[in-house]
Amino acid sequence: LDDSLGLDSLLSPASTTTAGSSGGSGSNGGVPTLQLSPGFKLMPGVFQERWRSLAPAEQYLESLNMATVAALAANNHKDFCTHVGQANIFTMACGGQAPMYKYYFYAQDGLTQALFLVEMVVATEIRQATITVKTDVQQGQLTAQFGELWRACLAGFYR
Repeated sequence: LDDSLGLDSLLSPASTTTAGSSGGSGSNGGVPTLQLSPGFKLMPGVFQERWRSLAPAEQYLESLNMATVAALAANNHKDFCTHVGQANIFTMACGGQAPMYKYYFYAQDGLTQALFLVEMVVATEIRQATITVKTDVQQGQLTAQFGELWRACLAGFYR
């Protein structure tokens, strides 16, 4: 397995989340509604291959307070990963110690099979997260909906 992303040192056991879907399939003018697949699994090698081949769909910085930075590392990063898993966004790898934490997540839309990959790198000293989202779908409604869901997950974890 090629470890060009450094995932081998971060790989964590698969999340055991049983949360429901994070969207609906109601009519909205023909625009698909994001509905992430519960229990979707992605192999580490496939994640790394897709990560290398996809261009970023979105990149941004998020400021964090001290309590959130501390909470991210609590329980060996499991609390945050479980929180995100409740939205059917699953952990590929997580870990690290101050001054840097790294998280890799993935999700798949159940209707279109669109794949979403997320990297979050937290610089603890400046309390800032750099977030990169990659997807195999064209920029559009599903990408925007995933971005909104990700921001809601992160905001819901803030302390």
